[in-house]
Amino acid sequence: MVGKYLYLHDPTGRRRPLRIYTDITQTAEERRIGLSGRKNIPDFYGMLFQFPKGVRPSMWMKATYVPLDIAFLDAEGVVLVIEYGEPHNVQSIYGPPESVYALEVRGGLLARFGVQSGFKLSQNSGV
Repeated sequence: MVGKYLYLHDPTGRRRPLRIYTDITQTAEERRIGLSGRKNIPDFYGMLFQFPKGVRPSMWMKATYVPLDIAFLDAEGVVLVIEYGEPHNVQSIYGPPESVYALEVRGGLLARFGVQSGFKLSQNSGV
């Protein structure tokens, strides 16, 4: 897994970008495990999943102890929709078919900073 800072940018430019230290999954095994089993997930930490071409992204919370915000993003890194993951829920959470990425962060973080559809994830702070 590779870790780096990523930034969620407000498309209107009214807010400063939200900086999140993000582990980026590299393998199918890392995608399978994700954030499951963790009892604590700090604010401003996340995990980014890239899905294989032609695979509709889905997540589940079976062995996850912490509520999560799951932002599904398109190929350009634009947030399409944000779903809420309830701990230990075994029902799959599906992203829109055009989703290529999913960003998981501690539940409530995205709402607290006003992140919504249209925000863009990038490697640049934009500052």
